[in-house]
Amino acid sequence: MYADIIKKRVFIYQLPQTILLLAVSIILPFFMHLFPSFNNIPLGVRFIPMFYGPFLAVIFLKKTNAFFISLVLPILNFLFTSHPESFQVFPLTVELFLFVLCLSFLSKIFGRFLGWGIFSYVISCFISSVINYFWITGVFSFLKVITISLPGIFVLQVIDFITFKHNR
Repeated sequence: MYADIIKKRVFIYQLPQTILLLAVSIILPFFMHLFPSFNNIPLGVRFIPMFYGPFLAVIFLKKTNAFFISLVLPILNFLFTSHPESFQVFPLTVELFLFVLCLSFLSKIFGRFLGWGIFSYVISCFISSVINYFWITGVFSFLKVITISLPGIFVLQVIDFITFKHNR
């Protein structure tokens, strides 16, 4: 009896689902980078496919699994596909972690609400842009990042709508 209770609370309980989301989150950006860029901006930057896995992890898995995915995903993507570029791995890791943190916090405090994905992405982009400005590049690129990633924000909203409808 106690073994079942402990097993359900442990991170490893949802390991197959976590590995599946990690695999999809590596394969999807890989395929995005196979298509030619538009105006010298790769499709991966426009459609932000690395955010889909952590977003789904927050909704369907334990929060520890979502944080794990957000921390290892940029590193694994870099190791397997060479994307993102090496100088973008740390800022993207911070941004994904902040995205999961914001989404988890909003979901815990206010409950599941349609639109938390977009709001969390905007907040994480803003904080990441501030961090980039002060510690890394000295360039505040928040509005540029949001404008470029509008197609990805739309996809996040579609995923949010589908999961919200089926996860009530």
